[in-house]
Amino acid sequence: MFKISKRGVGVLTILSLTVALWGNVPVNNDTKAATATVDLNGTYHASLGIQTCTSIWYENLNYYKKTKTNVLSSSQDGDTAGTFTEATIAGNGTYTVSLTNAVFNNPNHKSTLDNYADEQHISQLHVATDIPDNETIKFTNLSVNINGTEVVKFEEAFMENESSYKANGMVAIALNKWRASKDKNTVLIDKMKQYNLVDETDTTVSLGGGYKLLNGTGEENITITFTVSGFSYNYGETPATATPQPSATAAPSSSSSGSGSGNTTATVSSDTALADGATATVDNLEYTVTNSSADGGTVALS
Repeated sequence: MFKISKRGVGVLTILSLTVALWGNVPVNNDTKAATATVDLNGTYHASLGIQTCTSIWYENLNYYKKTKTNVLSSSQDGDTAGTFTEATIAGNGTYTVSLTNAVFNNPNHKSTLDNYADEQHISQLHVATDIPDNETIKFTNLSVNINGTEVVKFEEAFMENESSYKANGMVAIALNKWRASKDKNTVLIDKMKQYNLVDETDTTVSLGGGYKLLNGTGEENITITFTVSGFSYNYGETPATATPQPSATAAPSSSSSGSGSGNTTATVSSDTALADGATATVDNLEYTVTNSSADGGTVALS
């Protein structure tokens, strides 16, 4: 029980107030902001991300952001046809994301390269998700199908390892000519060689900066199928009560000693009634009464 002192003399009425201590109380200097963690009972999403690079440079990398769109477009030529279909990842299972009825040519495009008004090269192709980056969830058996033909398959998916690209969620890379050449990543290079997408000498960005996998005419279809594991439930099952993810910023709290985070209560004895707006000192901290009564009240840190 804390004692609130009162200055002055006179006949006093003894009242007991139960108060809640709120506000910007002192916190431990070692307290750090919590970061989002994956909810193994949760539901997430995945989309196909792509960039072409012959001449028109159609792109939608589909990294999960508040401004995420499902439009395939070029900064030079504007939007083109194509439908992105995302997958809802609800537990362990096999999922497919796709881009269908896409048009990668523009007969009105003015290219500095002869005969390259039609996009045929892909420089980036991946599965972007909103799953927080973690070591538990795994992506396997990732297969890319373009216009009815499997062009590459990873038994263990090659996961994005640059923080700026996975800030909004885990990313499984299928094709990335820039990354393979810049990092000289042998996993990507060897996989491209295995599927005859490059020859023994082609380890740098070549014409168009990508892999010639598109027809460049008519409507084209791309699908990426992959298996996800590591969740606490399987697709089709009802998960246990989801575990809330911690917020990006830890909420402040206090204990009666003035450290920690959140709120707590303390019983305060006073030798006079405390009206709304009155101040009280507890452990050298001054509080203001905001809702007083004869047997209880609420105070806020002033």
